[in-house]
Amino acid sequence: FFATMAQWPIHSARLLCVGVSATACGAILWTQQVPCAAKGKSNQDVVIVGAGAVGLASAYYLSREGHRVRVLEKEQDVGLVASHRNGAAFCPAMCASWACTGQAWTGIRALLFGDKKFEVEWNMFTDPAFLKWGFYYTLACVPKLYRQNTDTVQRLALLSKKCTLDLGERYGDKVKVCKGMYSPGLLNLFDSREARDINTSAFQAINFGTLGHAWEKVDGNAALAAKEPVLHEKWQYGSYNNSDTNGDVHTLCRDLLALCKEQGVEFHFGTSVESMQLTDGAISAVKTSTGQSLSPDCVVLSAASATYGLAAQVGAFAPVYPVKGYVIEARTSKPLINNFFYNSDAVLVVPHGGDKVRISGIAEFRHADLQTTKVDEAKAKRLFDYAAGLYQDGFVDWSTAKTTCCMRPVSADDVPVIGKFSSPSNLWVNTGHGSKGWTMACGSGKLLADAMTYGRSSVPGLDLDRFSPERYSVLSFLQRAVAT
Repeated sequence: FFATMAQWPIHSARLLCVGVSATACGAILWTQQVPCAAKGKSNQDVVIVGAGAVGLASAYYLSREGHRVRVLEKEQDVGLVASHRNGAAFCPAMCASWACTGQAWTGIRALLFGDKKFEVEWNMFTDPAFLKWGFYYTLACVPKLYRQNTDTVQRLALLSKKCTLDLGERYGDKVKVCKGMYSPGLLNLFDSREARDINTSAFQAINFGTLGHAWEKVDGNAALAAKEPVLHEKWQYGSYNNSDTNGDVHTLCRDLLALCKEQGVEFHFGTSVESMQLTDGAISAVKTSTGQSLSPDCVVLSAASATYGLAAQVGAFAPVYPVKGYVIEARTSKPLINNFFYNSDAVLVVPHGGDKVRISGIAEFRHADLQTTKVDEAKAKRLFDYAAGLYQDGFVDWSTAKTTCCMRPVSADDVPVIGKFSSPSNLWVNTGHGSKGWTMACGSGKLLADAMTYGRSSVPGLDLDRFSPERYSVLSFLQRAVAT
């Protein structure tokens, strides 16, 4: 179905209608509830695979609940892959599921006609992992599921902001990341009043307002300049939200590493998982590249895009796919105050370290085996120019720019996968945060600890079922699409 939509866009609307109708009919006949979280248990021996921001947050919150935690990381230190250099935006206001009809059409147009900001290659359709991912992505594009998923990620991001700031209050100077969270908010820029009004009346903005963070419309260059003096005079229309801020994901990783060690968490660097042995439907042994054989009570996969392959080793399914993104760090002539997003060029600019900014954008979809972190300098310069056009001439200096690329682990419905698999019975997961890993890390770690310890969420409005890996069954998706 997904491939057919890409090749014959003229008929895709009819196909989508047929698919949704079939979905509804199947769901009406299905009465079983979406699988619930498993009952909790304290004082477990837990092995976490992956020491990025999400894996470290998982280790921190699990160890606080009294579990013995060991972390395996294939690199020689924490946060050296997707959590090495982020776009610096802590962005609850930007959270919305990519699994929606609008984004799907953007992908189809990019596939057929090309797009400099959103690249899609045909070779993906030769990857069985993408075909499975794309199937569930297509199901999740049903408008009702999009609304549910957007509400879920917005709530998680707000929880995570509270959890991150709580670390600063609890530990003071030990948590350096909070000192770098100084941006007062996010300023969206638009080419016209109409474009701005459409954006602020969309479900993403309205729902975020119901959660207590309404968007403010900003009209006129003087009003925009009052919020950001270095903004170019051509801008006349914007919207502002004070929920977003900035910060550095690698600093968070260093902070969590220190806190975890204080709580007795063991770290095994330069160690990857070679295999997992199953006995009676559970993982009985984890064989590592260093020759260890570990026998934990539970295993947590928090290895970003590598989670798909690790889960598949033991017959579990975690539809997470790598999407390449760019981050540029460059010096500025004056300090930037706010985070900025310009939708037409899909560019995000965030203050960092006082005299620098981080510029992020571009999404590249291709066969997972063909993805690399190699920087295309022409693409980097184009992204830089998009950002530079937002501000006064000479504000950002290209000669100081440093560009990195990473793979963002995007789940099929763009909601993190957090919870327990039905099989193997002691396998857990915490991954699939896409480009929002830094924004959602601490909240995700708390939810995982809740699930493993108590079997339920301690956060009102965030049921564990929303994140469970068991939601990836056709019948579960269908039931959610028609449930009242």
